[in-house]
Order: sequence, then C-alpha cells, then structure tokens
Amino acid sequence: MFSIIIPLYNKANFIKKTIDSVLNQTFQQFEIIIIDDGSTDKSLEAANSITDNRIHVFTKENGGVSAARNYGIKKARYDYIAFLDADDLWMPSYLETLYDLIKQHGTAGMFSTAFKIQLSADSERCRVLKLNKLNADRVLIDNYCKAILNRNIFCWTSTTCVKKEALNQVGLFRENIQVGEDIDLWLRIGLRYDVAFSYQICGIRIEESENNIMKSNFNFQKIFPYSEWYYYKTNHKKWLLKYVNSTILWQCQGLMSKKYLADAQHAIQKIRPFTLQGKLLVKYALLYLKIML
Repeated sequence: MFSIIIPLYNKANFIKKTIDSVLNQTFQQFEIIIIDDGSTDKSLEAANSITDNRIHVFTKENGGVSAARNYGIKKARYDYIAFLDADDLWMPSYLETLYDLIKQHGTAGMFSTAFKIQLSADSERCRVLKLNKLNADRVLIDNYCKAILNRNIFCWTSTTCVKKEALNQVGLFRENIQVGEDIDLWLRIGLRYDVAFSYQICGIRIEESENNIMKSNFNFQKIFPYSEWYYYKTNHKKWLLKYVNSTILWQCQGLMSKKYLADAQHAIQKIRPFTLQGKLLVKYALLYLKIML
C-alpha cells in the first residue's frame, strides 16, 4: 500500500529509532526504502542491522536529499509514497490515519497530518504548531495557497504522502535547489490536486539537526525558485501571488535576523511590487527600505 522513502545521511544515532517508529505502525502494509546518500558515519551499518523483509537499503554517492528521495521514488512499488526523514518519528497511528484519509478523500493528490515538534533529541519537551482548524477533523482542501496562508494546514515532509500519479504529472523533487525542495513540490501538487489533511497529531519532528543548512555555507540563489513560482498555473492566481510574496518576505525577515544582508537583498528583488496589495505592500516597502538602504 505505502512505499516509505527515508533519505539517510550521517544519522547513525537516529535511524534505528526512526525505522522502529515505522515497524510499530498499526497499519502494516508497507515497504521501507532507505537511501544512504554517501554517509561517512555508521548510518548504513545501523540501517542494515534491522532485519525485516520489507526494508530495502540502497546506497549512492552523496547528491543531497532531493536526489536521494527521487532515487527512492523510482524504486517504489506502491501507489502512495510517504516520506520520513532519518531523524524524525511517526506515532503508531500515522499510516492508519493516512489510509483513512485516502478512503475518505481518494481524489486528493497529497495527504498530510498535524505533528508536534520535539525541541531536541535529548529532551521530551514538545510544542505543537498552532493551526486555525477548519470544521472537521479531516478536511479536503481545494485552494492550497489560501489554506496555507490562513494556517488551516501545514504540510511537513515527514507527515506527507503523495500519489505516485501526482508525481508523474508534476515531476519529482527539484535537485538544483538546496532548501525548500519540499515546499516547492507540495506547491506544484497543491495547485493541481486537492489536498487531504488530518488534524490528528501523527508525527514528531526533532528540531535538533546535525545537518542544519542555516548553520553552514549555502548558495541562497539555490533555495526557493521564487521567480518560477509566479508562472505556476492555477485557478487561484490571486492566492498564488499572495503566497509567493508572503514567502519571500518571510524569508527576507529571516535572512535579516541572521545578518545575511546580501542574501536578503537578492531575495527582495525577486518580488514583483505590482502584485502586492494592502498590508503586504506596506510590509514590502518597509523591508525594502531597511534592506536596500
């Protein structure tokens, strides 16, 4: 039923616990595809230490998380592709919740659930992402950008599943960007298909990350493909423009807070001012003056 894609890179201290969270699911019809992306620690050894005929481990040269996920997708045998990062966890009910979503909203191209954030691997303290819940425990979204902007839903990679059919239509993860590859793919799917979402908390995101790209050098121009988002086709163009502009402004604020002035300047120049209205226009003007002067 489900093909579970786990990209693995230097997560030897996490991967066994992550795999166990899959094996302990109440819904047991799945395969696990682990792609070791050139790990230099004992990640591969840890993954191979777990014996289960549903686990398939592949190795490849390091090419980044998008390349690893795409490699796994091409190996997948089932029609529903679920993603799980090697340092995150699923609640036992996660796959069963997805299965119920699929039964109820089978026309959707993407299925996702709520999650909680564990502040570190060594702490059980958690916080829950606040959402503006709609009128049911499970909802079908036909305007993805509006739902995201209104914080009705939030699609996080480790609690998101997509139809293979949808991937065949919109394409896989873009391998030429370093950050935001998941946001870009969810947007492409959400503009073409309905999205089914459950407010049941089914995953745990571990905030601590040994591979946090914001702590290392990166090429900002390879983060979000902002300029291309403006051209994506949708029946909800107004909401797409608002989504793109809001995302860029949010990223600009984050870059400014980290003192990445040159990157903030590059980002804000991607905005098309004539698409802005109201509060977004005011926010853009104030940020532009702060960043560019």
